[in-house]
Amino acid sequence: MSARPSTSTSAVDRVIIRRGAERVLEQRLSGDRLVIGRTPEVHLRLDHASVSRRHAELIREGDRWRIVDLGSMNGLLVNGEPTRAALLAPGDLVEVRPFVLEFRGPMDSDSSGVALAEMSSITSIGPSQALPQALVRQRLEDLYGLSRLLLERGGTTPLWSAVQSALQRSLGAERCIVIGVSEAGALYSLTHEGSGGRPRLGVSRSVLNEVIANRKGVLVERVSDSDIFREAQSLAGGGVASVLCVPVMRRGRVMAIAYAERGRWTPAFRDEDLNYAAGAMDLAAAALEIDELNQRSRELAQLRGRIAAAREIQEMLLPTPLPQPTWGAVAAINVPAETMSGDVYDAAIDAQGRLVLMLADVAGKGVPAAFVTAALVTALRVSLPENLPLTTIAQRMNAAIEAHSQEGLFATMLLARFAADGRSVEIANCGHHAPLLLAPGAAPREGPSRTGLPLGVGKNWQGTAVEVAFPERTLLLGYSDGVTEALDSNKREFGESGLLALLERAKPSSAAQATEEIVKAVRAHCAPQEPSDDLTVIAVCAGR
Repeated sequence: MSARPSTSTSAVDRVIIRRGAERVLEQRLSGDRLVIGRTPEVHLRLDHASVSRRHAELIREGDRWRIVDLGSMNGLLVNGEPTRAALLAPGDLVEVRPFVLEFRGPMDSDSSGVALAEMSSITSIGPSQALPQALVRQRLEDLYGLSRLLLERGGTTPLWSAVQSALQRSLGAERCIVIGVSEAGALYSLTHEGSGGRPRLGVSRSVLNEVIANRKGVLVERVSDSDIFREAQSLAGGGVASVLCVPVMRRGRVMAIAYAERGRWTPAFRDEDLNYAAGAMDLAAAALEIDELNQRSRELAQLRGRIAAAREIQEMLLPTPLPQPTWGAVAAINVPAETMSGDVYDAAIDAQGRLVLMLADVAGKGVPAAFVTAALVTALRVSLPENLPLTTIAQRMNAAIEAHSQEGLFATMLLARFAADGRSVEIANCGHHAPLLLAPGAAPREGPSRTGLPLGVGKNWQGTAVEVAFPERTLLLGYSDGVTEALDSNKREFGESGLLALLERAKPSSAAQATEEIVKAVRAHCAPQEPSDDLTVIAVCAGR
């Protein structure tokens, strides 16, 4: 990429990091040198096995930044072209796969008066009241139902028609349409409106332009209060009082937009409506990814088989970055194998401020196992806002496997929920390896072991949850059988004894150190071959 002259419009001061349709992080650039990589010590951490430990470096040159490859394994793409170094300008896209880094200029105030954010509105006419709890619950159920529909549609229900119906019903919109955006910027309908709908596209191009230009959702609470959209003929002439739009991003551009309207005699859309629409479009984006991966799996079947395609689906489910509680730290590593797939983990902090972890191992491989992991993650994330007992969440996840899996597929799972202050942890162990607890000055000990059956072996999961103390500087470790069943050249397993001996010897003091030491030791045990099963380790440390 050729260097451009330094002007006021070429200054770069922040970076937005995306993974697929998900916006991971936005950060201002400060200092003179910033390292990008996978380890916790770098300035911009991209937690994925495809990213090298020290992948690239940003170097300040006046008001510009230069990116330099640090000899990474998978390299850099700048605006789609492989490069070892490039001087960056606003709008440049750098791919550190599977992440895309978008560089922006100074955040000047918008002279038009339009306030844009991921989930913010253009105008606000007072504090937004909370949605009724019943409506919140209904919308969560709608999102869960939509996720199941998109996973199970099997090509019989068009994706965008399913999304349009869900939005129209749950938003109470007088009109809802999903609009496609071609690479040339042309707009076209992806859905067919009912007999009461308008025959033409009939939407506000000024609103759509904001979405396309800024690649963010837009909410016009009241058209009559907006200096920008008050004169829009397609709005004012059509009796439209409130509008919201949410984009679907693919490969750095807007490829579809959900557009909804309400008239003058109905309540205006609110931020909560925009949040719901964004959730529905996130599901649509994930479904597109799965559709694409399924298509790719068919194309790759003769060369790599279905297992490799399942790995790509699985990687979409791993949380990046991991949420961190105020009282401690979380770290996780998933090292994919060439011949199997089925591990998945998830982490979230619920509305009560409690850290929730899940580590599951599906007894299967290929695309069917990947769909089961997707069903598990969806069931967990939908359940978290409801403040349910841990056993009820496990029952829901069992039902998700029953609904999505083929005969013979089941999963072992470790489900843990830490108290808001981090001093105790509640664990439901669904046929998984017992977690390990490491306290300073003491030998590693096992946590709760198999408090319930594996998921998917019966319609009704039966089990309990056990609460244990979690003192300061204690480490909790969960791992998949790819760790203990790893074989050396003489077919000897690494084993639980090998894991315990490693922890006694290494005495890890942090979650990140524990996960890295385990993976390093297993790889050394298997050398010169790579491990034949996925290696997944997740760790929590009380106290940073």
